[in-house]
Amino acid sequence: MRNLLAGLLLTGVCLASPRQLTIAVVDYAGLPGQEIAPAVELARNAFHDAGIDAAWLVCHVVRGEFHGCTPPPDGRYVSMLVMAKMVAAPSGPAAEGDRAGFALVGYEARQQPRAWAFYAAAKGMARKTGRPSWLVLGCVWVHEIGHVLGLQHRDGGIMGAR
Repeated sequence: MRNLLAGLLLTGVCLASPRQLTIAVVDYAGLPGQEIAPAVELARNAFHDAGIDAAWLVCHVVRGEFHGCTPPPDGRYVSMLVMAKMVAAPSGPAAEGDRAGFALVGYEARQQPRAWAFYAAAKGMARKTGRPSWLVLGCVWVHEIGHVLGLQHRDGGIMGAR
């Protein structure tokens, strides 16, 4: 995973400094603290192990208002939008099975880089694999942020398609 995530540094997208990445987790799903805190820690450690100092902001959305954070100006961070479930599938080829997240890549991502994670799908994957849902959610975050930063699917590891 170290070499794969180290490749994130080569993209230059959303890096405030050569090794600084800011990620704003916007919690629209109302995740309990025992889910979001360890997921953030897992993702933070994954980036740290790759030599990337990722600053993580956690923003809770209550009745349309942000609580717990003030995101930096657009273009200075990656948004990880956590939704309860996927309401509409993104355009393009869909992965088989339940999709736990997706990333906005290409021209639009340069405007405001963002990715989505779906809590219901992560919980379903956790049940199927016998893993804690926070672990699956943190891995989805790392995977989708990898896409935002230009990484493609690989045969295995964190950027594996499944």
